[in-house]
This record gives sequence, structure tokens and C-alpha cells, in this order.
Amino acid sequence: MVAELLKLLEGGNVNIGTEEKPKIIDTSRIAFILLGSFSCLDKKHASSPIGFSTENSEKKSTSLNRDEVLAMIPPELKGRIEQTIILDNFSEDDYFKIMKDERYSPIKRIEREFSISISISNEKVKKISQDAFLNKTGVRSMNNEINEFVNQQFFENPSVKKIQMD
Repeated sequence: MVAELLKLLEGGNVNIGTEEKPKIIDTSRIAFILLGSFSCLDKKHASSPIGFSTENSEKKSTSLNRDEVLAMIPPELKGRIEQTIILDNFSEDDYFKIMKDERYSPIKRIEREFSISISISNEKVKKISQDAFLNKTGVRSMNNEINEFVNQQFFENPSVKKIQMD
């Protein structure tokens, strides 16, 4: 996998098609953005394989610094990364803001997707946000919780257009 990624990052003509439909793309003028979430790693595991450990599994820290993140990247790939930005973990308030912001809210996305209206109390939004923060499950878990509730409502009444979530 690293070899294929290196071909893309080096710039030049890269074949991304199949033998039946060959497609060649010049990647020399493409800016690649590599994203990753290292939320499941801590300093203890930064330089060791991911998986179960026989040592004490209690976390020492929840955030890694730039060098610790780069230590997990193969050297041949690391040399091609021009800039590394480490973002702070979301706070409980950040999750709440995401739920309330129409641009990012899973509620608004689901409303648009299903052409429905979802009413949700601030207390429920706070509870969902708090769960995502405390369990470190992120925005996807908030989305999943709302989606699960909406799907249950559709199961009970396929023509529902307004959903109340308390």
C-alpha cells in the first residue's frame, strides 16, 4: 500500500485505471492532504503495534505530539509529508456546537436526506454530545444514535414527516 501511495505523492503520471479502461493522471500538481485520527493510541502504544497488551492498559495520556504521530508513519512516506498539524481533541462543548450548527449537524443532514423534520430538546442534544465526549466515539456515534432513532420511527410509521426526539 505504501508503494502505491508513494507513486501518487511523488508526482508524475500514474495509472489509476484498469487494463480494459486505462486512465493516466499527472499527480505533480495535486496537493494531497493526509488525515488521520489517532484517538485510539496513547503514548504507551505510539511506538508499538496496535492491539492487546499484556502490560497495564491504563492510558497515560490521550494526546500525541507531532513526533509521536510521525514515528508511526513509514520513513519513505514521512519524508514526503511537508506539513503536520496536530489538532486538539474535541471538548464536550464542541460536540454540542456541532449538533446545533446547521452546517455540520447530523440532525440537519438526516433531515435533508429523508425530507423530514426532527425536533430534539436541548437536554437530549446535551446528552448525545456528552456520550460522544465521554465514550470518545466522536460525531459518527451522534449520527448513529439519531439515525437509529429515525429508522425506528420509520419502521413504526413509514410516512412520518415530523419526528420528536426527547
